Amino acid sequence: MTPQRFESLKSAIETAQGQGQESIHPEGWPAPLSLMEAERLGAVFEPVFHDPANFMRDATPVEVASETAIEAVEEAVSHSEEQPPARLLSTLLIQQNIVLPEYVEKRQRQLRDFDRDHPPAPRLPIAFRSDQFQLLDHQKVGVAWLQFLWGLTESSGVRGALLADDMGLGKTLQVLCFIAGYLEQTEKPEPVLVVAPVSLLENWQIEIARFFNEGLQGKVRRVYGDPIGTSAPH
Repeated sequence: MTPQRFESLKSAIETAQGQGQESIHPEGWPAPLSLMEAERLGAVFEPVFHDPANFMRDATPVEVASETAIEAVEEAVSHSEEQPPARLLSTLLIQQNIVLPEYVEKRQRQLRDFDRDHPPAPRLPIAFRSDQFQLLDHQKVGVAWLQFLWGLTESSGVRGALLADDMGLGKTLQVLCFIAGYLEQTEKPEPVLVVAPVSLLENWQIEIARFFNEGLQGKVRRVYGDPIGTSAPH
């Protein structure tokens, strides 16, 4: 984030607020933003560019505290015979990549390889009862899209996908086809965890029993409530 981009962002936010717009595309930015996202970014960077001296002054206690913590750990380690070493806790690292040109451009190049107008045929699992059921066109595209993104996981760091179909259009079936295909087509597949409201677990089981044979049914374990953490899943 440069001062010029920040000023462009502020100007676009003020214009959008005055005209009642829900999204903005600041000059010099690679992609549009919703007004809510833009306001959040503005709030984050405002103290950095508006009053950098106070921003750095406010950050100083954090730096001092960090140095003090490091010194305390080093001292504990040096006196390990007298007392146990300090325990270092793992902390989630959060990195921002929103609207960064290199991130957006890289993703755009990768996603162009998936032709939405002429998508590839999905690799349906053997466990799918294809002799009784056929996926609808939009479901075939959804499964192919998930499989395409999964292929970018290791090489490009793709970590997720969003199926945004309305309710009742078969998102559960698409995900189950993807999961069953992964379990069949991967040499050493890892377990797959589906996290869903308890009220929907029965629906998942019904769809598995209806659309898939024993090749998938025998691999499913339903676990919720008290049985979690025991050796006897239900």
